[in-house]
Amino acid sequence: MEAMACGKPVVATRVGGIPELVEDGTEGILVEAGDVEGIADSITKLLQDPALGARMGRAGKGRVKEFSWDSTAKVVLHEYERALQRA
Repeated sequence: MEAMACGKPVVATRVGGIPELVEDGTEGILVEAGDVEGIADSITKLLQDPALGARMGRAGKGRVKEFSWDSTAKVVLHEYERALQRA
């Protein structure tokens, strides 16, 4: 999320919640856990194609806004309001 907030493309493995945050080919490149060659190839690809990295960085910066404190607070408050209406 920090790299995305800075407008940088992400190279990461498909573990934990990463695939839920980073869409492969959109905000960055995902590889299988333990695939060292895949990580190296992905970094090389981004270094050789700055336009691709810039596009992914912009997409990531937009995506990560969904997880800002303001966005999160709005969702939580909305859910509390819904719960209170049912009570």
